[in-house]
Amino acid sequence: MKINSIHLQKLPLIKLVRFLNIAGPVAGATAALSPLILFLWNSHPQYLDVGATFNRYETIRLEVASQPKQISKGMKFRFRWDIPSNQGMLFTLNKKPEISEVTTNHYLMSVDIIFLKDNIVRSVIRNAPPCFLKNKCPKYSSIYPVNQMIQVPGGSISTIDLQPEDKIGIKMLK
Repeated sequence: MKINSIHLQKLPLIKLVRFLNIAGPVAGATAALSPLILFLWNSHPQYLDVGATFNRYETIRLEVASQPKQISKGMKFRFRWDIPSNQGMLFTLNKKPEISEVTTNHYLMSVDIIFLKDNIVRSVIRNAPPCFLKNKCPKYSSIYPVNQMIQVPGGSISTIDLQPEDKIGIKMLK
């Protein structure tokens, strides 16, 4: 009888130990993997609806980034083969033109950057390379106040002779 009462007292403890042997590794794996899961969740590329055209002898289809989160993410985490040379992204930056700077941190490809003020080219940066140094990446300046920026895969505008003061026709697609 004494053996049975000791056995009954240890039974909940044995169940608890068995539960912890299963739950402990699961909790540990979850804790270890959660930063990776959060990183991957926040680093996936964004795909916005193509909503504008850029026209100067050639048409380039543009995705429009106008919200702060869309603008900050931009073309990050996208591969060159992910975006055809006739596609890119239009950033609507500010209502009032300001000098803007952009970096290619977390970009997976080089980009051509076209800074615009009210659809007029102010400056062009060709083949800005990707950068993975976080705080040491070069900043590309518009030099002049702008309110728009276009980014396309590096080399995409090599056939278009863009010059400052060229007018870009931007129109919404249906």
